[in-house]
Amino acid sequence: MYRYVLFILLLCCTAQLYAQPLKPADFDQYTTANGLSDNAVNGIAEDAKGYIWLTTLWGLNRFDGNRFINYYSNNDSNSIPSNDLWDLNWLDDKRFAIYGTAVHIVNTATAAQQNLFIPYHEKKHQFKFNMTMKVMGDEGGNIYVLSRSGFYHFTKNHELISRFDYYKDNEVPLHHFVFGAELLEIDKTRLLIISVNGLYVYDKSKKRLERVKAGDFPLLDEFMSYPDPPLYFFQVRPGEFFVFKINDNLVVHVDLQQKKRSASKVPIDLRAEIGWRSKLLAINDSCFYITGQQSGIYTFYFNRETGSVKFDPAKQLEIFSCNTIVKGRDGRLMIGTNKGLLRQKLQKPVVETTMLPAGLQEQYPNTRFDDIYLSGDKIYAATREAGLAVFDKASFNFERNILFNHIDAGSNYVRALAGIDAKTLMVGVQGRLILFNTITGSTTPVIPRG
Repeated sequence: MYRYVLFILLLCCTAQLYAQPLKPADFDQYTTANGLSDNAVNGIAEDAKGYIWLTTLWGLNRFDGNRFINYYSNNDSNSIPSNDLWDLNWLDDKRFAIYGTAVHIVNTATAAQQNLFIPYHEKKHQFKFNMTMKVMGDEGGNIYVLSRSGFYHFTKNHELISRFDYYKDNEVPLHHFVFGAELLEIDKTRLLIISVNGLYVYDKSKKRLERVKAGDFPLLDEFMSYPDPPLYFFQVRPGEFFVFKINDNLVVHVDLQQKKRSASKVPIDLRAEIGWRSKLLAINDSCFYITGQQSGIYTFYFNRETGSVKFDPAKQLEIFSCNTIVKGRDGRLMIGTNKGLLRQKLQKPVVETTMLPAGLQEQYPNTRFDDIYLSGDKIYAATREAGLAVFDKASFNFERNILFNHIDAGSNYVRALAGIDAKTLMVGVQGRLILFNTITGSTTPVIPRG
C-alpha cells in the first residue's frame, strides 16, 4: 500500500529554482525600537558564528537574532572612523571591510578591528581621499580600495604599495571628487574599475593600472563611452557581469571567460528604477533579485543556454527603500531598508501525506513515486506507469494524471522532475527528456543536438 503514498516535506526557503514573491508579511522587521542604532541599514554580513553585522547611517551593529550590540566612533583609534557607514563586504572568509569615510576592517575570528586610511600629505584634505566606494580582498590578504579620489592597493600588513590619484595636487582643494564608481573582478589577477573617466584594468601582480582601450576586451567595447551614456555594472562571478544600459532599456550579459554576450529588453523604465543604489543578489545560477533605485525589489531570470533575460516588471516590497539584499547562512533573505532590517521568517517544516485514488492504484498496480516538484498551487509527482500525477498544493487532493504515451511507449515511466522556469517543468522519462508547460499543458520532447 505504501508505494501509493506520497510523503511531502514542505520547506519555506529562498533557494528555489525560481524566486518566491516577496511580501512584507513574510519578514520580521527590526528597527531602533528593537535596539538597532539607526533605521537606515546599508550593509549586511553574516559571519561563521551566525552573528549578523549591519552598517547604518549612524553606527555599526552586531545582531545575534535576539539582541543588538551597537558600535560607534569614539576616541579609540581602532573604533569605526565615522558613524556614517555606507556598506560592507567580505575580504575573505574571516574579514570584512566596512566603508564610508574610510575603511574599517573586522576580523570575525579574532574580534580584532582596525582602520585603514589612504594617506595624503595635506591632512586637511585627507578625508577627500578616503570617501570609499568599494573594497575588495584576495587570497593573499591584499586589500584593494576604490575611492572617489582614485585606486589603492594595500598588502595584508596594510602597507600601501600602489596608488593612483586621479586628481592632481592643484585640483585637490578645488574639486569635488567623483572618480570611483564600481570595482569588479575579471579573474584572479585583474580587476575592472568603472570610473568617471571610463574603464580601467588593474594587474595585481604587475601593480599596474591602465585605461581600457578598444580591443583590449572586445566584449566591453560597447561600454567604452561610459559614463555617457549612463551604465550600471553588476558582478555575477569573476569575469561575468550584467550591464544595464539605462537609455536603451536593455540589460546586457557579458562573460569574458566564456567569450559570450547577449542582450535583452527590459519591460520597465530603467532610468527611473535602476541606478547606483541598486544591488544584485543571485538566488541561484539563473534567478536574480535586484533592488530598485528608489524603492522595492525586482526579479529576473537568465537562461544560460539562450542568453536571454526575462525581467518580471512587478515591483515587490515597494513600501521600502531597499538598500541591500543578501542571503543568510540558513537560506533566509535579509534586506537592509530605510525602515530597518527585514529578515525572512523561518517556518517549521511540515510533513503531509497523500495518495493516488483507488481507481488509479488498480489501473497501475506497480506504480511508485520517484520525485516531486512544487510549482504555483500544484504538486507534480513522478510516477512509474501513471505518468505525471498532479495534486492541489493547498488541499493535497489528487486532480489528474498526465500521460506521455503519445510520445513513445516508455514515456509514462517518469523518473525525475526539474523546474526550468515558473511555467516549464523538465520531465525525465524512460529514455528521454520532455519539457512540460504547466500553464498550457503542452509537451515538447528534448532532442539532443547532433
